[in-house]
Amino acid sequence: MARTLEAIGARLQRVIHGSPATSVQRQLENAALGVNSTESPIVSAESDLLDLQETARARTGFSFGTVMCLDKKFPEGAALPLGWTKPEAWLYDQIRKGKLPETTMDLPNTLFLIEDVQKPEVSSLGTSYYGNPGMGYAQHIAACAARGIFPSTSRAKEARALELTKDPLAKYLAIWRERGQIETMSGVRQDSRFGLSAEEIDHLVLPQVVRMLNVMLNVKPEQVKLPKAAVSMYAGNELYPEWGQTSSSEWYDDRFGESSRLVGGGRHGIFSSNPDSLGNIDCAMSNSRSATRGFRIVVLQATPEQS
Repeated sequence: MARTLEAIGARLQRVIHGSPATSVQRQLENAALGVNSTESPIVSAESDLLDLQETARARTGFSFGTVMCLDKKFPEGAALPLGWTKPEAWLYDQIRKGKLPETTMDLPNTLFLIEDVQKPEVSSLGTSYYGNPGMGYAQHIAACAARGIFPSTSRAKEARALELTKDPLAKYLAIWRERGQIETMSGVRQDSRFGLSAEEIDHLVLPQVVRMLNVMLNVKPEQVKLPKAAVSMYAGNELYPEWGQTSSSEWYDDRFGESSRLVGGGRHGIFSSNPDSLGNIDCAMSNSRSATRGFRIVVLQATPEQS
């Protein structure tokens, strides 16, 4: 088991985006403390998910980070690592009332890929895309310059550099809105991830992501989803604390009753009490839209039945 973790750690450090080596090492150390003796889930993930992550950005524009979570949980009242944001108390109330499964805050025993881009502030939604992984604008400009995309301050070259890092779903979102397949909202640009219902994401966006990723690997529809609340909480606390510093919210995959989903990340929800938006969790009707609610994609490890 130790040799497997060591080998995957070396590869994670080569391919992971937005995650310093110390964070990767911490994931491996944490995993080694609580993992059981089986190695097959990790080996399968290494041969598939990491291959996909290495090529996805160059060939499709998606930027994925790799997260390792092995049988971890967010039980109510548990002592979390220093600096971690705890889930909203409202969430545990709904679990006790039976409106959410008891396993809602349990994590899968696997590796998974999650888009590592930053969500924008509510105040800039009219002009902003989901950002470059873990970067502010100044760091993004410096990174582009280092790659030689615009060595001077030319506006045209700078605009082209920003275009190259734009949301890979932007053109499809614009087309769907032009065709009337997605309702247009005032204040939301045509190619924005904001203003979509969870139903529109399920029926239009996720199948398109599968088609895009299938250029590189045989990805099944069951592997491409919105993240569950527990997955987003873990990834944000472990690797991407900046997700908690912006006020826009995101759809989660968790069903709440027959016609609603969990949403999270916004600072101004009805039940929000956390100063860090990462722990704020609420619910919304699956067919509802909000100009301040976006989404990110996760790619799960294939199960033996899906392989």
